[in-house]
Order: sequence, then structure tokens, then C-alpha cells
Amino acid sequence: MPLHLRIPLLLACVLTCAPAFADATPAEQAKALFLEGREAMKRGDPMRALSLFESSQRVFPAPGTLTNMAVVEEQLGRLASAWRHFGEVAAGLPPTDARAEVARQHLGSLETRLPRLRIDRAPGAPASTVIKLDGLEVAADALGKDEPVDPGKHVVTATAPGLGERRFEATLAEGQRAVVQVEPGAAPPPAPPAPRLASATASAPPPRAPLAATGPAPGGGQRLVGYSLIGLGVVGLGLGAVMGGLTIGKKAEVQGCMDDRACAPQTGRDAESAGRTFGAVSTVGFVAGAAVAVGGVVLVLTVPSERGGKPTATVAPIALPGGGGAGITGHF
Repeated sequence: MPLHLRIPLLLACVLTCAPAFADATPAEQAKALFLEGREAMKRGDPMRALSLFESSQRVFPAPGTLTNMAVVEEQLGRLASAWRHFGEVAAGLPPTDARAEVARQHLGSLETRLPRLRIDRAPGAPASTVIKLDGLEVAADALGKDEPVDPGKHVVTATAPGLGERRFEATLAEGQRAVVQVEPGAAPPPAPPAPRLASATASAPPPRAPLAATGPAPGGGQRLVGYSLIGLGVVGLGLGAVMGGLTIGKKAEVQGCMDDRACAPQTGRDAESAGRTFGAVSTVGFVAGAAVAVGGVVLVLTVPSERGGKPTATVAPIALPGGGGAGITGHF
């Protein structure tokens, strides 16, 4: 069929069939699921069949669906669930109903196969104890009674406000009975001190002596001034040496002009004037630099000793033949 004819037919089918699905009643939907579950049973897929029967029962509960659910559960070994569902069918149908008779027959055979577990609260256990079987809380009126359970391993837990959880296990085979006496666990240990406070106490460094107790080294400021003056004195001496060299150069230039008759008089005069200036600066540099440097040396040498607080050297005037001077004495 050409494509341009297929598309209209497909649209017509969708428009015709969609209302049928939308208008299906819960009973019709449940019936469809039920029939699909029966097909799964015929194919040997009990898990798929049970899922479909449960969905059908939720949409529209019916005794026939519940009966099929119980049959599949019995096949899967879920004996406690099958026993409860067969009991609901037998109690909800008239005694003359064939499905009720089937349910009673299954109940009779399950009575001897059902494992039963009795959970008792231990003497002394708080009345507020919360008990759970396989994660589901056990009602108070179910305690102390033989309750049907599926074959296999079961976990019972008990806890109470202010107490820890305690775990109990019981593994039952078909037809076996067991009793589990439960109580909560011990109270949890007290919380440790706050880590922040504990670490602060543990890591506190030992007290340190105040820095002011030792005080600065004696004579530190004087020594610094002395070295500074020595540096300035060296600079002054260097300036005097440079200016002295320039003065010598200018003197040579003046002497050259005197020997050379062709030299302009103004050139000689300029050289002579510059030479005098350079000479004066050189003299000042030598004298001031030497004086400052000597003063710095004196300050450094007269710094108080760290041991006795006395200067390591002293400066005193001395008389010399034809003049005088200064002498430095001390220990070095």
C-alpha cells in the first residue's frame, strides 16, 4: 500500500482505538491484567504472574484474583503470605462458593507446613521498646503469639529511647517453631569532649618569658650610630680624594696656559678659579670625612661590654712633645 494511504489509515486507527483505552473501567483494566497473569502462569513465569495479579487486585479487588495470588505465593515458598490470602478468600465468600472450598483446602495443607515465630519481650525490658521483624514494626498484640512466617532467615530488632538497638536472628524451616526473647541494647557511651576544646588544651604551647625581660643588647644604638658615622667619613674622604684629583688637573691646565703663549687669558683664569674651588672642597672633604670617621670609630670602640656594662675602650687626651692628642685604651 502506498505511504500516502497508510498514514490516514494509521491515524484513523489511533483515533478509533484511543477512546476504548481511555474509557476502560477499573474492572476491565483489572480483567486485562488478570488474564495476562494467567498467561504468565501457563508460561511458567510465577514471578511475572504474581506481579500482574497484585496490580489487578489493586485496581479492582476480586476473590478470584486473590485466590490466584495465594496459589502463586505458595508455589514460590511464601507460605505465610499464601496462608493469609487463602484465609481472606475463605472468610469473604459464602461457604457454598467453590473458591471458598479451594481456599479451605489450601489452608488445611499449609497448617502443617507453616513456620511459626513467637516474639517475647524480655523481663525488665522497657514498655516503650520498639520491636521490628524484618524491618516492619510488630504490633503489641502480636507479641507472645505464634505468628506464621515464611521459611528462611528472619531478623528481629529491639530498641528503646535512650538505649541502643539489639539484633536477633532466627532461621526456620517448614513446620518449625521458634521463640525469640528480645530486649534493647545498652545505653550508648557518653559523647567524648568536643574535639575543638580538647585539641586547644592539648596543643597549648608552654608560657614564654616576656621579651622585655632580657632587654636589648647594651650599646646597640651607639654601635649603629658609630658605624653610620664611619660610613659618612669614608664618603667624605672619597669626595676629598676626587676633588683633590680635579684640583691637580686644573693646576696643570693653568701651567699649560702659562707655557703656551697662544692660550687665551680667560681660559687660564677659568682654570685657576675652578682649581681653587676644587681644592677647597677637597680640603673640607678630607677634614670633615676624617673627623666623622674618627668619631664613628670612637663610638664603636666605647660601646659598653655585654658582660659588665663597661665600655671596651676609652678615649683620653694625652700630652705630646710640641702638642697633644688623644689616646685609646681598653681591651679588644
